[in-house]
Amino acid sequence: MWTFLAALAGGLVALLGSVGTTYYVQQQAIKAERRARATRAADEILAAATALRVLPREPVWESSDPAEADRHREWSDKKESLIYRIMAQAVLIPMPDFRERLKVAAQAMLYSHDLQTFESFSEMGSRDVLCAEIVDCLGAFFQGRPLPPERKTTARARAAIEQALDLEDH
Repeated sequence: MWTFLAALAGGLVALLGSVGTTYYVQQQAIKAERRARATRAADEILAAATALRVLPREPVWESSDPAEADRHREWSDKKESLIYRIMAQAVLIPMPDFRERLKVAAQAMLYSHDLQTFESFSEMGSRDVLCAEIVDCLGAFFQGRPLPPERKTTARARAAIEQALDLEDH
């Protein structure tokens, strides 16, 4: 009988060890998958930020010429598509501070007319600075370093967008 109990206890220890090991391996696999998703998202964000930086100046739309209107609409659609790609991929970034910086930069680029109104930033100049902010943060993310300090221009853009959104709410 003691032999049976010893075998049963040995089996239970082996079972618990196996369950514990399986759980640990599953948790490591989940962490690795999350890291891989975050890295792919960061790659997508980098591609979108780079495309936004090289996007030409906003086309002038001063007349009722349908060709000018079409050029402006195509340009706006392209810009918005890239910004929304950044916003969509940002949810996969595990660093809350980095997600917030991405959100602010994306909002500022979407509301570039408010930056012109409140801070006299040009659309192209603000887009360039905001994309540089994103690229700097991506560099820190890829290298496993803390985020760099927010640029003064980005802080001013944040304040201008918050002011514009507050005015919309009232």
